Amino acid sequence: MGITVSLYIGLIVAFPYIFYELWKFIKPGLYEGELRIANRLIAATSFLFILGVCFGYYVIAPFAITFLGSYTVGTEAIFIVAAVITPPDALTQILVGVPMYVLYEISISVAARVVRDAKREEQKQID
Repeated sequence: MGITVSLYIGLIVAFPYIFYELWKFIKPGLYEGELRIANRLIAATSFLFILGVCFGYYVIAPFAITFLGSYTVGTEAIFIVAAVITPPDALTQILVGVPMYVLYEISISVAARVVRDAKREEQKQID
C-alpha cells in the first residue's frame, strides 16, 4: 500500500514536468491552427488536473480519513474478507483468514506499544 501511494504522489508531482517534456516533443510538428487548439487544450487540462488534485485533497481525503479512523475490524470482518477474496473453498478461506487475523493482532500490539512508549516519553518530558 505504501509503495502504491508513493507512486501516485510521485506521478502527481512529476506530471507537470512529464507533460512539459511531451509537449516539447510534439510542439514542433504542429501547424499554426493545431497549435492554437493545443494551447487551449493544455490550459483546460492543467486546470482540470489541479482541480482534481485539490478535490481529492480537500474533499475525498478528509472523508476517507474520518471513515477509516472510525472503522472497526473484528474476527468476523477478517473472515468475511477472506471469503470474498478466495475461491469458495473452506480450506483456502482459512489459509487466508488465519494469517490476516494474526497480522491484525500483531498490528494491535505494535500500536499499543507505540502509544505506551509515547506516553512514557511525554511523562519524562513533563518530569
